[in-house]
Amino acid sequence: MLHILYTYPVPILNALNRRMVPWKNGGGMTLEIASDAESVDGDWSWRLSIADVAQRGFFSRYDGIDRMLMVLDGQSLAIERGEKIDLVPSIDSALTFAGEEEVIGVPAGPGVRDVNFMVRRERWRGSLHIVRNGRMLIDAPTVLVHAARGKIALSTPAEPEVCLLIEEQTFMCSGRIEIKNKLDCAAIVCQLWPTQAP
Repeated sequence: MLHILYTYPVPILNALNRRMVPWKNGGGMTLEIASDAESVDGDWSWRLSIADVAQRGFFSRYDGIDRMLMVLDGQSLAIERGEKIDLVPSIDSALTFAGEEEVIGVPAGPGVRDVNFMVRRERWRGSLHIVRNGRMLIDAPTVLVHAARGKIALSTPAEPEVCLLIEEQTFMCSGRIEIKNKLDCAAIVCQLWPTQAP
């Protein structure tokens, strides 16, 4: 369940949202930042999490889920998908793949940490970005911004004055947002749009 602590001028997600949960396949642990589950272990239709990838291993299988992946810390992370190998990006847009795919993660050295945004495709379309410096304009029905490193400057049409999201805080809102990052900062940005019926 999303517990929101309203702090001027934007709604900040309560730290109670964050919790360590085991990987579905038992291969590690992930820090769940936020989801739309109605209870602690309830079903979700979207989830944002961060995980340490210490060694080569299979990703968990999630049927009906689209996954978006980015590298937050560490050298690099390769994804083996059959005979194809992709490098997971650390800036701009995420690598996207279906949760049904058989995927193996291969970190390049220690300290690799990834960001994983998952959406149930029958309910949502999503996007994941990491903004490390500069500006980004966002406009979506649901927006999440997580301050992964440093203080993140934000403004919205309702609150045009710049506010600061401090490290490890997350906020959620709807509509247009502008992020104004400084050097040595990292903002995780997720956007959600309802899936249109055919």
